[in-house]
Amino acid sequence: MTVGISVTNGLEAVIITDARVTQGARQTDAGIKAAVFNADTFGGVIFGAGNGDYIWEVLSTINGLQQDTLKETVESANALHQARVFSYYTEYLETKMREIYMKARLIQDPGQQDEFVRIKRNELMHEYDQHQQNPANRTQFAVVGFDINGSPGIKTFCFDFGRLAQCFGDTIYLGGGADASNIYLIEELQGIDTKLLRKPDLLFYALNAYALSTLNTGVGGTPTIAMVERGGARTLGHELSVVLTNLTGAYKARVPSIGLTDDETKGFIAQVVSKGLTPDVLGNLSSRLGLSPESVGSIYMPFSSWKKKANNERYPRLQ
Repeated sequence: MTVGISVTNGLEAVIITDARVTQGARQTDAGIKAAVFNADTFGGVIFGAGNGDYIWEVLSTINGLQQDTLKETVESANALHQARVFSYYTEYLETKMREIYMKARLIQDPGQQDEFVRIKRNELMHEYDQHQQNPANRTQFAVVGFDINGSPGIKTFCFDFGRLAQCFGDTIYLGGGADASNIYLIEELQGIDTKLLRKPDLLFYALNAYALSTLNTGVGGTPTIAMVERGGARTLGHELSVVLTNLTGAYKARVPSIGLTDDETKGFIAQVVSKGLTPDVLGNLSSRLGLSPESVGSIYMPFSSWKKKANNERYPRLQ
């Protein structure tokens, strides 16, 4: 499970992905689900949700897949993914068919052998079709980028096994946390012309959507935050990501002792984006959030922890 979120005003975009990776009964918050790429005339961020092996193969080779344009680069990444998935399922089905023929050899009657193979092959094809139709089994990718030789503005592409399309909405959601982030952004962006949103606004809405998405199973950890604009694509770095996530976590949880308003939160975001983590900015943030200057940018507090703090203040437990 995972989450990938993108919010754009048409000229710049914010992308956020979580860090949680599950492997059987274990999980870690050290996953990488987004990669930045920049060429002379185009660049962007690619992120994915689904099978970790498929995602990592595309992310780790994206710079080697670059073509002459953004669209051609996306098509190259898509072709790599298609070939990888096709190879896997071809080998899987061939292995299963070998098992069926091996079992059929134990049947003496040739007619019964053929009937056994026919039934088992049909069952296998039905199982494969059912597997492919389940969205949870599909690995999805999104690319948010720019191309100065093409039409101006942010361009978004989405692809999975069997589909590649350009997307024209101002928001993208991938993974298990998509429903929570979708509900938040649909509610909060009602009636807003997203072209009027500034960079701090984009971060504000995307980070709040991320906070809610962490309530879904398999979503969490310090997020990767990336930005795309006509001049290039970049990630904000670990410390900035922790600061911004802690800030919006406290805001979204409505912690009474902190009492952040929309405008105050956006103001803090604007300071972080424009000034960086100067001693003054860190001091103001740590004082407001009740954290030390050392921890505000190094220790990530999940949204659920901020919400618990808020509720404990509202409804203190009897001693």
